[in-house]
Amino acid sequence: MGIFSRLSKVLESNLNTLVERAEDPAKMLEQAIEDMKKGRNEARTAIIEAKTQKRLLERRRDKALADAAGYERRAMTALKGGDEETARKAVELKLAAEQRAHAEDVAVTEQDNQIEQLSAAERELERRLAELPARRAALVARQAAAQARGARLNSASKAKNSVSSAIEAFDRMEEKIIRAEVEAEVIAEHQPPLDVGPERTDADEALALLKAKVQAQLPSGLEDDAVDAEVVESAPAKPSPVDDNLAALKAKLQADD
Repeated sequence: MGIFSRLSKVLESNLNTLVERAEDPAKMLEQAIEDMKKGRNEARTAIIEAKTQKRLLERRRDKALADAAGYERRAMTALKGGDEETARKAVELKLAAEQRAHAEDVAVTEQDNQIEQLSAAERELERRLAELPARRAALVARQAAAQARGARLNSASKAKNSVSSAIEAFDRMEEKIIRAEVEAEVIAEHQPPLDVGPERTDADEALALLKAKVQAQLPSGLEDDAVDAEVVESAPAKPSPVDDNLAALKAKLQADD
């Protein structure tokens, strides 16, 4: 909420300057209204930037998902042709693309939260800007009535007393701004850590199971050769996420058959 922190400091500085210079309440409020309008414009600019960034993140996420789907199709094609090495490489690329998509999706969610906060603050500024003209008119009328009654006050004291009501109004606004800033800090501190997903099972174990399923679909002569080759193979290493995906792809092939 840096925009509104800056706005609060600008308003405070302008109010203090006007009081020290013994400016009248009407001029003080006009300046305050102009400062709030600038703050509102900053908020709108920030919202546009946040929405633009969100759209870019969404496009990168969608591209990563499309890449993952393409790598999966490539792996299935390789498996159909008996090229397991190519299938394994395609699955590795698929997993990397899915990780990118997940990271971009988390960023999209964070961007949504920022947009919501900025939009809420902009609406609050709009509401206060709508109230200020009436308050300005009331304060000016009170000043004119006091002058008509012949109030004789020291010029410096008079200026400070005249702006007291305006300062109270902006004090309330400042309190809300500070609360919004603190809430944003607390929310940021309590954001859950990035979900890295469940641990994957050993890939070689899954790969061995899939080989058995593929051998079951081969003609009897080829099946015996495949079994012999399996016996000769060394003890399987721990499976990886790649073999998990190979298992899923081979299961799809079996379902298609």
